[in-house]
Amino acid sequence: MVKRIAPLAVFLTLISWALVNGELLQPALSNPQSSSEEEESSGSFEDYDRPGQRSDRGSRGSCKPQNGIFFTALIPESNSARSVSRNPRLWFYIPESTNVSGEVGWKHEQDDDFKRDNFEFTTASGIVSLQIPPITDEQLTTNEIYDWYFKIYCNPEKSDHIYVNGSVRVVPMPTELNNQLEAGLALEWNDYKEHLLWFDTLTALAELRLEADTPNLQIHWENLLKKLGLENLAKFPINGDLGVIQNQAEFSHESE
Repeated sequence: MVKRIAPLAVFLTLISWALVNGELLQPALSNPQSSSEEEESSGSFEDYDRPGQRSDRGSRGSCKPQNGIFFTALIPESNSARSVSRNPRLWFYIPESTNVSGEVGWKHEQDDDFKRDNFEFTTASGIVSLQIPPITDEQLTTNEIYDWYFKIYCNPEKSDHIYVNGSVRVVPMPTELNNQLEAGLALEWNDYKEHLLWFDTLTALAELRLEADTPNLQIHWENLLKKLGLENLAKFPINGDLGVIQNQAEFSHESE
């Protein structure tokens, strides 16, 4: 006689097997990387919260933007991000206005006074970069935080200006990237991106676009800015380095 197994017993056996193998109530994942992408897009480029002003929305007089998009530093909302460069390059959107001259200042977070340089503009509005310190003979120190500001005067009298400020934390080169360099392999923008080095990622990608822009690079640029909620700036041209024409380095208190 063949022994019949009750349907309930079969059902319980299948349930037990599914629990053991972790296959019960597992939803289908249409994109297995969605969780990591969501984590990255939620601000993984952010460093410690620092005092600062990412955008000058109080633009007035001759500084008022014609297109309604304000002077903006391309930085996270925390006002701070990381770089492995001891002369990090900062990026900004400069609106269409009468840009006459500017001033950049930087200091160690524990110092009271800023060292600053004044300069005249040599590039048009759009996305521009500025290195700190502007002169490469001077470098920032690794494992330290530096505050910076960037001020633009919109008329010769310097009665109207726009202003943004933030911080950069200089960090050591990650071991993986250092090994890659020692092996003679160039670092790409996405290498920096994987290590959450915002300023280096942005600089490397911008330099690629300046050399030979492609639709694919434009998409990467837009997605990168979107992570910080700055996608409205992706359409503007990248005009490269501002440069310092009048190097008048001096120490002073920051003035907005």
